[in-house]
Amino acid sequence: MENSNLKTNGYGILRLMFAMSVVYSHSFALAGSTDVDLLQRLTGLSCSHFGVMGFFVLSGFLNAQSLSRGGERQWIAPRFLVRRAFRIFPLLWTMLLIIMAVYVIYAATGGLDHLASNQGLCYGKVVRGAWKTSFSFFRGNALPWSPHYMLPGVFEKNPNIAVCGSLWTLPYEILFYLILSFTPLVKRAGKTAVISMMLVVAVASVVATTASPATMPVIASFQTYWLGTLGFAFLVGVMLNYVRTGAPGTVVSVIVLFIYFKYQMLTYGAVARAVETLCFGIIITNLGAISLGRISHFSERWDPSYGIYLLSFPIQQILVSHGCRSPAALLALSTVISIACACLTWEFVERPMLGVGRRLTRNANAGGHGRPAALAE
Repeated sequence: MENSNLKTNGYGILRLMFAMSVVYSHSFALAGSTDVDLLQRLTGLSCSHFGVMGFFVLSGFLNAQSLSRGGERQWIAPRFLVRRAFRIFPLLWTMLLIIMAVYVIYAATGGLDHLASNQGLCYGKVVRGAWKTSFSFFRGNALPWSPHYMLPGVFEKNPNIAVCGSLWTLPYEILFYLILSFTPLVKRAGKTAVISMMLVVAVASVVATTASPATMPVIASFQTYWLGTLGFAFLVGVMLNYVRTGAPGTVVSVIVLFIYFKYQMLTYGAVARAVETLCFGIIITNLGAISLGRISHFSERWDPSYGIYLLSFPIQQILVSHGCRSPAALLALSTVISIACACLTWEFVERPMLGVGRRLTRNANAGGHGRPAALAE
């Protein structure tokens, strides 16, 4: 779509809404509440479900769009991967370094003395042990193929003891970026071959969702169910970059989803879930293309969605550990703190590093590898 730049439309606002929907759902789960969010009561699917699926649909849509207009002419798209790396890793590594520092300070001030593994050890060995443990945590999550969620002695009295529970989606997103980087190869294969490959992948994704979410990972942290579910959402976004449905598609999708939830078709299996994802994807990609005027200026200046998604989980856990066990209070406090922290990290970490990635790829383009590639924020 011609107007899908984040600065002139609603995609940035949608991503912010999806990030906040995850915070909303987590407020119930992390507070240990037996209640569930409003959307789950109405549809059987939580706000965090729609938030994560929306993230992956828009990720496929916007990144496919970036490649479409980016001038990649090689068999793979290395400049695309460089830009994605500068989008994902700087904030992730910053957060992990902060956690490392806090954990070592926590150990140095006696916060880990209660651990059985520290009993009888001198002060220096406790601190060195904390350093080794936190470094192992950093190393395991720096390239998050198999995320480490817990740290010994942290959030032990919380209903959920994970430190960075939101990391579970990153391996899938990075994997899909790697697959999408072969788009220039696909372009050379011809339209018929591309459509055939997309259909094969779509069928494979739907079949994969017949597995249980509780099954053991196939490799590293990748589970068959989530490969299928998130992979199909990402593929829907990629396909909708090339297939424009417009207002008629949005109306039909709304009607289908109304019927879907009214008659509880969620229980009808993998195909029904695929229809839900497809309709949801059509709705949000069409809604996002609408210009929001002054509201879109927020997306021009700030893009805190990734920061909120990544930082809100440990922020909520800290609040819970300090006695905030009301979902409403947890939501209110964590929303204010998460947005403030995400805006700061956008200003001082994400945006500067995106600029570095942009300059690096432009320098590569200037070396004779095609016209400048667009940056999908």
